[in-house]
Amino acid sequence: AAIVPEVDVPGGRLVVTPPAGLFEELPADDEPDESAADGGPEDESTEG
Repeated sequence: AAIVPEVDVPGGRLVVTPPAGLFEELPADDEPDESAADGGPEDESTEG
């Protein structure tokens, strides 16, 4: 997730919304991530 600041130059203000989990704990995730269910990202490297 990208952090996109809101800049108000005339007002002299910069507003940045932090990503989830930066200042508070995220709720427990009951379902595993899809990438974890299928073994994660596919490894396309080939070893000789």
